[in-house]
Amino acid sequence: MVAPETTTGPGPDALGDGQAELVAWIDGQCALCQRARHWIELRDRRGRVGFRDLHEAREAELPGPREQMLARLWVVPREGAGGPSVAAGLEALRQILLRLPGWRWAARLAGFPPLSWLGSLVYRIVARHRHRLGRALGCDAVARPACGGGTNSEAHGLQSSTGTGSPNPCSPSQDATKMS
Repeated sequence: MVAPETTTGPGPDALGDGQAELVAWIDGQCALCQRARHWIELRDRRGRVGFRDLHEAREAELPGPREQMLARLWVVPREGAGGPSVAAGLEALRQILLRLPGWRWAARLAGFPPLSWLGSLVYRIVARHRHRLGRALGCDAVARPACGGGTNSEAHGLQSSTGTGSPNPCSPSQDATKMS
């Protein structure tokens, strides 16, 4: 098994609600990242993963330098939740998948060579080109409605800025939760 991409450091409860086991720090200006967030929220029926936008946080709230964090996904466990203090990249994705019902097998599998090596390479390529890939997949600028106090398990709609009325391949389908 390869060494996970982790660092040590304090793991504040970035959501401030004490409910999420893990806080995922994402690039909120990345439509592909927002689509991934929505995919996770549809499957996270217990609200184990919370999200923070790196662009909206104050520097003091961040577990690392903003520019470094914008390069890839980062997760921070809530204090006392266990696990690595801070995980990034493929290891961060694995930490999220470990908390989603029906996806733990994928997280475990991604931890073993050669899948861990290949997965890390693919993750770095996708992360580096995520804005371009999002546009190529039709993931236009994404607007997330306010959650209004709801839980992560509630489906939140994504809106396309195309205004064409045609289906956006990055819009969630009604049967998205059936795939988990």
